[in-house]
Amino acid sequence: AAKVKSTAGEITGLFLQEEIPPGLSPLETVERIREQGGLVSIPHPYDGLRRSVIAEEALEEVLPLVDMMEAFNARNAFGDANRRAMDTAKRYGLLPTAVSDAHHPRELGRTYTEMPPFDGTPEGFKQALAQARLVTRAAGHLVHLFSTYAKFRKRLGRRLRA
Repeated sequence: AAKVKSTAGEITGLFLQEEIPPGLSPLETVERIREQGGLVSIPHPYDGLRRSVIAEEALEEVLPLVDMMEAFNARNAFGDANRRAMDTAKRYGLLPTAVSDAHHPRELGRTYTEMPPFDGTPEGFKQALAQARLVTRAAGHLVHLFSTYAKFRKRLGRRLRA
């Protein structure tokens, strides 16, 4: 799986054979994923705190070509983002997923998508995902503070070395 930065936010491609270049329009990004037989997922939609979230107009344009959506992201700061994502997944018949989006070991294993084994193909993956159980536990607001602190330390370290 690879997150691809389109001109209007991130889109995830699964089962890719070739790299998708960043900077394409959302529609072209999705079309290139699908041309490879890949699956398209929308990461953390509606999260107003991330700069990488796909713009709502772009999301509306590509939804007919999307296979799955992060319907629960443990790092979403506001529960409404997860509710909207689940509602959108249901409305468009998308397969929902739950992800930890972990940036720290303490976040691992709290949120995940548990699905049965599959045959290694995109279609088999979708069939297994349709039977999945979503385990959803929010990471809590302190994780954002830890992430901000880690970014600050990294930037400070670069400046001190320069």
